[in-house]
Amino acid sequence: MGTEITELSGYGDNGGVARWDTDGDPASFSEAELGQLKAIWSIVAEDYAAFDVDVTTKDPGDAALLGIGVRVVIGGDSPGGVAMGGVAWVGSFGTNNPAFVYPYRFYSSVKSTGEAASHEAGHTLGLLHDDNVPDGNIWGPIMASSRQLNLTQWSKGEYYGASNKQNDYAVMGQFLDLLPQQYGRSIAAASPLSASGSIAGIISNEGQTDYFSFNAAAGVVSVTAMGAGTIKTADGDVFNIGNLDVQLTLNLPAAGTYYVSVKGVGAGDPQQYGYSDYGSRGRYVLSIGDPRRPTTGAIDCVGSWECAQCDAKCGGGRRTCVFRVTYAGQEGGQPCRFKTGL
Repeated sequence: MGTEITELSGYGDNGGVARWDTDGDPASFSEAELGQLKAIWSIVAEDYAAFDVDVTTKDPGDAALLGIGVRVVIGGDSPGGVAMGGVAWVGSFGTNNPAFVYPYRFYSSVKSTGEAASHEAGHTLGLLHDDNVPDGNIWGPIMASSRQLNLTQWSKGEYYGASNKQNDYAVMGQFLDLLPQQYGRSIAAASPLSASGSIAGIISNEGQTDYFSFNAAAGVVSVTAMGAGTIKTADGDVFNIGNLDVQLTLNLPAAGTYYVSVKGVGAGDPQQYGYSDYGSRGRYVLSIGDPRRPTTGAIDCVGSWECAQCDAKCGGGRRTCVFRVTYAGQEGGQPCRFKTGL
């Protein structure tokens, strides 16, 4: 089917809709507003990470969207002040019928706008509303009103009280292809990983497990798996994208080949307030390194320290360590505080 396109529009003529504006100057974008738009894009891109789709803020033109894409127009208030955060034709993906998101309905919250954009794009891919989400849920379906929850996922109606049993991934699969598994499917087919490096991947299919191997000497190593990152925007929103942050410190007994795997998992009882591994898909960065690295301030991007081996004389001395950036931070579009280097 090839790569499909979901285009987010918050600028230009914006289809006659008011442009994204949080500083009272609709004629131009401030650095803060550009960061907000990037954060909105990040939310939508992660929600659709399992698919072969290009989520972009660059306008490819109506002709390029026909048959393989949809435009999501973001800005202003709903027509006539009707209390709705957005609108889209169900199943309209690939036509010249855009979806609309009205950020004024949620006070131009970056998180709420990003969630609404994913929600409305979901309608164009054939999805209907999820409902009856229990108040005690630790997560929320993207196709419900779950903007207040930190963790949102695609759903197949497993939770208690769900009346919509749509299998979201299967329904969207009528328009979009899921990405194939990139890395080894078993220990025997494990993909090699440097003992002091990182690799980026995507969990795109239910039940998928990516296996990796690495060679290491005896001693302490750290294994870190991070999701797409943490967004901290100028308007105070702080939230995780990907909801993955696992750090392990292991004491390897001997030199040899070791194996590590990454998979999506659930939490709690999916028929009550928890969720299964169905919607636990998206981007990750897996890193192997030496946890005895130099102590620094908070790092705004994903990476790892590579340190020279310590000999018998360096117990009280120094050794050279280099920080390798493997995934740029996305704090409201601000650059990483650290770059690859000493």
